[in-house]
Amino acid sequence: MKSKNAMLVGLGLILGGIVFQYVVPPIKEYFKEQQAQKEHEKQLQQENERLLRIERAKLDSIKTVQDYKYKEEQLKANAEANRQAEKYRQEEQAKICKKCNGAGYLIEYEKCRYCNGEGKRSCSYCNGKGIVNCNSCRGYGGLKCNKCYGKGINRCNRCWGKGTLQCNRCYNKGTTQCNRCYGQGQTNCNYCYGQGTISKYMNGQNYKFTCSNCGGKGKLTCNNCSGVGNFTCTNCSGKGNLTCNNCLGAGSFTCTGCSGKGKTTCNSCSGKGTFTCNNCGGIGKRSSSCEYCDGLGHTKKEIRTTCSECNGVGKIQHF
Repeated sequence: MKSKNAMLVGLGLILGGIVFQYVVPPIKEYFKEQQAQKEHEKQLQQENERLLRIERAKLDSIKTVQDYKYKEEQLKANAEANRQAEKYRQEEQAKICKKCNGAGYLIEYEKCRYCNGEGKRSCSYCNGKGIVNCNSCRGYGGLKCNKCYGKGINRCNRCWGKGTLQCNRCYNKGTTQCNRCYGQGQTNCNYCYGQGTISKYMNGQNYKFTCSNCGGKGKLTCNNCSGVGNFTCTNCSGKGNLTCNNCLGAGSFTCTGCSGKGKTTCNSCSGKGTFTCNNCGGIGKRSSSCEYCDGLGHTKKEIRTTCSECNGVGKIQHF
């Protein structure tokens, strides 16, 4: 019995869920549509009442039918008079456009692309410039100097551009060797000959004694160079080199072929770099007319554009 009641309760819950999901929303939507329709009808009714009040006010302002007709005829007469006056004023103020002669548009022709609208084509030899570059100097007006190769200076052929010469006494060392000690700063002792000891034969035996002259060192300080071993070269004053007497230390000379400019004036064009074109005589254009447009500068194709003065009307309005 209990299980049967439970089944009924479950079935009731399922049916209630189905009703709530599929039945209740359409009902709510239906009531919403009914409510919206009532609001719309209410608004229409209010609008009709407003228009009715306006019409009643208009009718109240016109007391009689005669007054209404009289006012209507008066309004028509005033409108006709205003129309005639406006028409007369416009006819008086309208003038034919001088730019387009009343056509409302301008006729233009397409520019010839071969002569660029000039009626004559550019000279093919000088490309319309009227001048051509010199073949010898390629338009520079000068040639590279063949003596200095465009540098403007020539290297001294004695010092090879250094500006100095090697000292022939010290050979770039700046010092000369002492000719007594040969740069050692010391000389052998002339008593012991550099041995430091002196041998003596006494009582049948050979004895060695320390040299008293050099103190057993075997060497003495060179009294020629005072132990230094060399002297400052008097020829170059210790510099090791001498100023080149050919270029006076500059190492180079200004080129005599081009006066230091690095190039010489072209004899073909006298330094100008260009010649007047013989084909067109310097004009840059051919002597004959353009064969594509017959010298007109434009083609026969018409291009119509709206006149900017009258905006395509043909008459200029003065207000």
